[in-house]
Order: sequence, then C-alpha cells, then structure tokens
Amino acid sequence: WIAEKDGFPEALLHLRAKKYLHTKKRARGSGPPILLTNALSVGPGASSEDKAISILRAALLTVEAALPQGSVDTSSKGPWNQQSATYWRSLVEKAEGPASLMGCVVLLEDVISENWLRPQAQHLLSSLPLHWKAINDSSVSSVAMRLWVLDGGIMYGTTEKLRSESSGKRRRHTR
Repeated sequence: WIAEKDGFPEALLHLRAKKYLHTKKRARGSGPPILLTNALSVGPGASSEDKAISILRAALLTVEAALPQGSVDTSSKGPWNQQSATYWRSLVEKAEGPASLMGCVVLLEDVISENWLRPQAQHLLSSLPLHWKAINDSSVSSVAMRLWVLDGGIMYGTTEKLRSESSGKRRRHTR
C-alpha cells in the first residue's frame, strides 16, 4: 500500500483493535499477531472491490488478533480452540468476496462473549440482519459496517479472567 505507518496499512489505522495488537493477555496467546501480507495481497488487475475485500480481510484478522484473553473460549474443547482459530484465519485469508468474508465476520461475532461487548454494540449487532440474511445479501459496505460495529464494541482493554467466568455467557443466536 502506498501509505503505511510502521508497516500497517493506512486504511486500518482507525481500527480500535490496532492499539491492542502488541499488548499482553490476548486470546491468541503470547505469539506475535498474524502477518497481514497474505490477506492484503491482490493480483494484477484487481478491481476496486478486490482491493476493498483485501483491506477487510486484514481488518478482520486484526480484530481477531487483538481479542482480549477470556473474550473467546480458547480451551481445547472450546469453540475458539487452536485448531478452529487457525482454520478460521485461513478462511479469512482465502475469502474472495463479500459473502465468504461476511461468513467469517459472523463466525467471529458469534464466539465472542457478551461480557466483552459494550451494551451499545450488543444492541447494534442485534439490530443488524440475521446471520443468514447478512451472508446472502452481503456487499463490501455491509461487511465493512458489521466489522466496524464489532471493532467499536469490543472491550479490548478488559482482560480479567473473572469477567468470563462470572457468567460464562457467549452470544447465542437463535436467528
């Protein structure tokens, strides 16, 4: 990308998640965040939609990499165990259109504990189209909006173990 600051694409500088990528107690563990090179790559002659999708892939991976410890169940039998998270990341990197990327967004959205979402974000997310409808009717702008709401709603600075243990609630969609 033309304008990058510290190797981070300018288009992603406004993500709240960016601030927490290199902080301790992230759900991904102590390893470094995933490289965004694969997510950002587009072939020669890429359309503007292809370029936008690549930015959204990188944004989604950034949000996931910044998730606070306890916000998702990373236990070996949990929905965001090492194998599931790795597979999900590969799906994001390979997402080629709005529908496949929206599928990745709603998967992540669904595994994040309500305890790590601001009440306003919970309300906004519940007001957005149902998951199946969001995927079927997805567009670049609808993926960007849902991702923006999710990024703005996650309490990245909260890493207390007690927060997840107090109720153990995960968002359950009966949609």
